[in-house]
Amino acid sequence: MTLTNILTISAILLGPILSVQIAQYLDRRRWGRERKLRIFKDLMSTRSSTLAPQHVESLNMIDVEFLPKTSLEQDVLSAWKLYHAHLQDKNYPLESWAPRKADLLIDLLHVMGKALGYPFDKAHIKNSSYYPHGYGEWEDDQYVIRKSTINFLQGKQTMSVHIMNAPKS
Repeated sequence: MTLTNILTISAILLGPILSVQIAQYLDRRRWGRERKLRIFKDLMSTRSSTLAPQHVESLNMIDVEFLPKTSLEQDVLSAWKLYHAHLQDKNYPLESWAPRKADLLIDLLHVMGKALGYPFDKAHIKNSSYYPHGYGEWEDDQYVIRKSTINFLQGKQTMSVHIMNAPKS
Protein backbone atom coordinates (compact mmCIF):
# COMPACT_ATOMS: atom_id res chain seq x y z
CA MET A 1 0.00 0.00 0.00
CA THR A 2 1.33 3.40 -0.95
CA LEU A 3 1.28 6.56 1.09
CA THR A 4 -1.35 7.99 -1.27
CA ASN A 5 -3.64 5.02 -0.62
CA ILE A 6 -3.19 5.32 3.15
CA LEU A 7 -3.95 9.05 3.05
CA THR A 8 -7.00 8.49 0.84
CA ILE A 9 -8.41 5.79 3.12
CA SER A 10 -7.69 7.94 6.19
CA ALA A 11 -9.44 10.90 4.61
CA ILE A 12 -12.45 8.76 3.71
CA LEU A 13 -12.70 7.40 7.25
CA LEU A 14 -11.76 10.49 9.25
CA GLY A 15 -13.38 13.17 7.07
CA PRO A 16 -16.97 12.61 8.23
CA ILE A 17 -15.92 12.19 11.86
CA LEU A 18 -13.89 15.40 11.85
CA SER A 19 -16.61 17.34 10.06
CA VAL A 20 -19.20 16.28 12.67
CA GLN A 21 -16.83 17.20 15.50
CA ILE A 22 -16.13 20.62 13.98
CA ALA A 23 -19.85 21.24 13.42
CA GLN A 24 -20.63 20.33 17.04
CA TYR A 25 -17.86 22.62 18.30
CA LEU A 26 -19.18 25.52 16.22
CA ASP A 27 -22.74 24.84 17.42
CA ARG A 28 -21.63 24.87 21.08
CA ARG A 29 -19.87 28.20 20.54
CA ARG A 30 -22.91 29.69 18.81
CA TRP A 31 -25.31 28.44 21.49
CA GLY A 32 -23.05 29.81 24.23
CA ARG A 33 -23.05 33.23 22.58
CA GLU A 34 -26.82 33.10 22.13
CA ARG A 35 -27.31 32.35 25.84
CA LYS A 36 -25.03 35.25 26.78
CA LEU A 37 -26.91 37.52 24.40
CA ARG A 38 -30.23 36.45 25.94
CA ILE A 39 -28.96 37.38 29.40
CA PHE A 40 -27.70 40.74 28.16
CA LYS A 41 -30.90 41.53 26.27
CA ASP A 42 -33.07 40.54 29.23
CA LEU A 43 -31.05 42.73 31.58
CA MET A 44 -31.09 45.65 29.16
CA SER A 45 -34.83 45.39 28.62
CA THR A 46 -35.54 45.22 32.36
CA ARG A 47 -32.90 47.65 33.64
CA SER A 48 -35.61 50.08 34.76
CA SER A 49 -37.56 47.32 36.46
CA THR A 50 -34.98 45.40 38.46
CA LEU A 51 -37.59 43.47 40.47
CA ALA A 52 -38.96 41.83 37.33
CA PRO A 53 -38.56 38.03 37.55
CA GLN A 54 -36.89 38.01 34.11
CA HIS A 55 -34.26 40.47 35.40
CA VAL A 56 -33.51 38.44 38.53
CA GLU A 57 -33.33 35.17 36.58
CA SER A 58 -30.89 36.69 34.10
CA LEU A 59 -28.67 38.01 36.88
CA ASN A 60 -28.54 34.55 38.40
CA MET A 61 -27.44 33.03 35.07
CA ILE A 62 -24.35 35.25 34.70
CA ASP A 63 -22.14 32.87 36.71
CA VAL A 64 -23.25 29.95 34.57
CA GLU A 65 -22.83 31.47 31.13
CA PHE A 66 -19.96 33.94 31.46
CA LEU A 67 -17.17 31.56 32.28
CA PRO A 68 -13.85 33.40 32.60
CA LYS A 69 -12.34 32.24 29.29
CA THR A 70 -11.39 35.76 28.19
CA SER A 71 -10.45 38.94 30.02
CA LEU A 72 -13.76 40.50 28.91
CA GLU A 73 -15.72 37.63 30.45
CA GLN A 74 -13.63 37.99 33.60
CA ASP A 75 -14.58 41.68 33.65
CA VAL A 76 -18.26 40.68 33.44
CA LEU A 77 -17.88 38.32 36.38
CA SER A 78 -16.02 40.95 38.41
CA ALA A 79 -18.72 43.56 37.74
CA TRP A 80 -21.41 41.01 38.64
CA LYS A 81 -19.65 40.16 41.92
CA LEU A 82 -19.52 43.86 42.87
CA TYR A 83 -23.18 44.37 41.98
CA HIS A 84 -24.25 41.19 43.79
CA ALA A 85 -22.27 42.13 46.90
CA HIS A 86 -23.95 45.53 46.94
CA LEU A 87 -27.41 43.98 46.57
CA GLN A 88 -26.69 41.85 49.63
CA ASP A 89 -25.12 44.65 51.71
CA LYS A 90 -27.52 45.52 54.54
CA ASN A 91 -25.06 47.96 56.15
CA TYR A 92 -24.69 50.33 53.19
CA PRO A 93 -26.11 53.81 53.96
CA LEU A 94 -29.75 53.68 52.91
CA GLU A 95 -29.84 57.14 51.34
CA SER A 96 -27.09 56.27 48.86
CA TRP A 97 -27.85 52.57 48.36
CA ALA A 98 -30.20 52.98 45.35
CA PRO A 99 -27.91 55.36 43.38
CA ARG A 100 -24.95 53.04 43.99
CA LYS A 101 -27.07 50.08 42.87
CA ALA A 102 -27.95 51.88 39.64
CA ASP A 103 -24.30 52.76 38.96
CA LEU A 104 -23.14 49.18 39.53
CA LEU A 105 -25.86 47.82 37.23
CA ILE A 106 -24.79 50.27 34.53
CA ASP A 107 -21.17 49.14 34.99
CA LEU A 108 -22.24 45.50 34.67
CA LEU A 109 -24.27 46.14 31.52
CA HIS A 110 -21.44 48.19 30.03
CA VAL A 111 -18.79 45.48 30.44
CA MET A 112 -21.28 42.80 29.35
CA GLY A 113 -22.05 44.82 26.22
CA LYS A 114 -18.34 45.19 25.48
CA ALA A 115 -17.81 41.44 25.90
CA LEU A 116 -20.61 40.78 23.40
CA GLY A 117 -19.61 43.44 20.88
CA TYR A 118 -22.18 46.13 21.68
CA PRO A 119 -20.67 49.62 21.62
CA PHE A 120 -23.00 51.16 24.22
CA ASP A 121 -21.47 53.79 26.48
CA LYS A 122 -22.60 54.17 30.08
CA ALA A 123 -24.63 57.31 29.34
CA HIS A 124 -26.62 55.43 26.70
CA ILE A 125 -27.30 52.54 29.05
CA LYS A 126 -28.36 54.89 31.84
CA ASN A 127 -30.53 57.29 29.84
CA SER A 128 -32.06 55.30 27.00
CA SER A 129 -34.48 52.99 28.80
CA TYR A 130 -38.20 53.64 28.74
CA TYR A 131 -40.23 53.13 31.88
CA PRO A 132 -43.73 54.63 31.89
CA HIS A 133 -44.71 56.75 34.88
CA GLY A 134 -47.80 54.58 35.29
CA TYR A 135 -45.63 51.51 35.95
CA GLY A 136 -44.03 53.27 38.89
CA GLU A 137 -47.41 54.29 40.27
CA TRP A 138 -48.72 50.75 39.81
CA GLU A 139 -45.70 49.29 41.65
CA ASP A 140 -46.10 51.84 44.47
CA ASP A 141 -49.81 51.01 44.76
CA GLN A 142 -49.08 47.28 44.81
CA TYR A 143 -46.52 47.83 47.57
CA VAL A 144 -48.97 49.82 49.72
CA ILE A 145 -51.74 47.25 49.19
CA ARG A 146 -49.43 44.36 50.02
CA LYS A 147 -48.01 45.99 53.15
CA SER A 148 -51.44 47.13 54.38
CA THR A 149 -52.90 43.66 53.85
CA ILE A 150 -50.04 42.02 55.72
CA ASN A 151 -50.32 44.51 58.60
CA PHE A 152 -54.10 43.98 58.75
CA LEU A 153 -53.77 40.19 58.77
CA GLN A 154 -51.13 40.39 61.50
CA GLY A 155 -53.37 42.63 63.60
CA LYS A 156 -51.03 45.62 63.34
CA GLN A 157 -53.52 47.69 61.38
CA THR A 158 -57.24 48.12 61.65
CA MET A 159 -59.77 48.69 58.94
CA SER A 160 -62.41 51.36 59.31
CA VAL A 161 -65.90 50.68 58.01
CA HIS A 162 -68.30 53.45 56.98
CA ILE A 163 -71.93 52.64 56.38
CA MET A 164 -73.14 54.86 53.59
CA ASN A 165 -76.83 54.23 53.05
CA ALA A 166 -77.88 52.75 56.34
CA PRO A 167 -81.41 51.38 56.36
CA LYS A 168 -83.81 53.54 58.36
CA SER A 169 -85.38 51.76 61.28
